[in-house]
Order: sequence, then structure tokens, then C-alpha cells
Amino acid sequence: MFFVCENLIFDQEREAMRSAAQKFLPIESFLSLEEAIGYVEEETDYALVFPPEQRGLHYSNSDGDIINQIFTDGACSRNGQKDAVAGFGLYLGENHKENLSGRVYGSPQTNQRAELTAILHAYCICASKLSDGRLYEIYTDSSYAIDCLTKWHIAWERNGWRNRGGEPVANQDVIKRILTLKAESTNCIGLKKVEAHGSSEGNKQADRLARQGVTAKNLFENIPNWFLNR
Repeated sequence: MFFVCENLIFDQEREAMRSAAQKFLPIESFLSLEEAIGYVEEETDYALVFPPEQRGLHYSNSDGDIINQIFTDGACSRNGQKDAVAGFGLYLGENHKENLSGRVYGSPQTNQRAELTAILHAYCICASKLSDGRLYEIYTDSSYAIDCLTKWHIAWERNGWRNRGGEPVANQDVIKRILTLKAESTNCIGLKKVEAHGSSEGNKQADRLARQGVTAKNLFENIPNWFLNR
């Protein structure tokens, strides 16, 4: 839906109502942007289209601090097969410029690697914002990823990154990079578990972006320039 107040076009009704309230003006609604522009052009000489409002997910903790939330997820087509393709997704809020969706680099192409890759990108964002004074919290629905990053890595490091069976730890390249960024990201208060396919809208949107990442034609499709040029 699109909403018109005078010659202004909004895609958020709340913003249109805020503008209308200042001059006690009516609001017209339209199903498409083209209809809204056509209406305004008939009534006035030009139309101003307001971009979508960026809404970052956040909450206030008991100390009154604002905690910005980053939801992560991974997906994999034909998981466990030789031709598997994995993707990751990050969701920070509606229309947020730092939402991410992309293909997973390296092998094996699995759902577990995808979950870790999403968390890696989340910590990249945190590490790049150490100077802005904001606090962040990262969410994942992967128990595997949380165990890797909070418990299992201690024994793996002690054993030269080999598991109990003496085999090299899977995804250790990603895990090591996350641990380095995690130590640097003093603005991230934690990594929390969220229920998979539950009521969390952030998790649902991260899942959508991860599945979108699976379909990307190359590693850099859907990855914005601001992230590639960090």
C-alpha cells in the first residue's frame, strides 16, 4: 500500500498520518506506487516519493541501554549431498540497509556451515561499529553454532583443532574467524539462542534471507557494496 498526503507519497501509513496531522489534511491510499504517482500528478505538478523507513530491531535492558538485535540464519539446498548449495541471512529490521543475504563460501556446503557464516557476518558488522557507542546482540536458532562458539572450541584448541576421533574439526576456518571477531567485538553483549520456526519475526526474516541466499548465482550477488568494501 502507498499513502498520499498533498504531493507526498509514503509507503508507511504512520509516516503519512504524521505528515497529514501537521496541516489537518486527508490521506488517500493506493495499491501501487504507479497509482499513487498518477493521482498526485493529476492534482499537483510533481510528486515526492519518500523512501521506506529503516527500522532497526532493538530493546531496552534493565539498565536502560538500547540493545540492537541481529538475527542470523543459514539454509542449504540438498544438505548432505555433493551438489549442496548453502546460503546465509542476516536481519536487523524492516528496510534496514545492513540486512544481508548471500551464498556461503568454502566447503563443506552444509546447513551448519551456513549458520556459522551468518554469525560471522553478524560479528563483522559489530566489529565495524565499535566507535558508534551502540550495543548489539546476535541471535541464532542453531544449537550447534552456539556450542561451537561457547563450549566445544576450548577442547578443540587444546587438541590442535581435532575432534575426539582425531579428525579435523569441520568448519574450523569459519569458527576461528568468528572467535577472533567475537573477542574484538566488545560492543556485542552476547550470542543468544532463538527457537527455530517459532514466533520470532526476526528469525523468520533471517530464514527468508538465508533461503534467498541459496538461490544467488554467485558469492557476491545480493551482498551490498558497503559490506564488500569494508
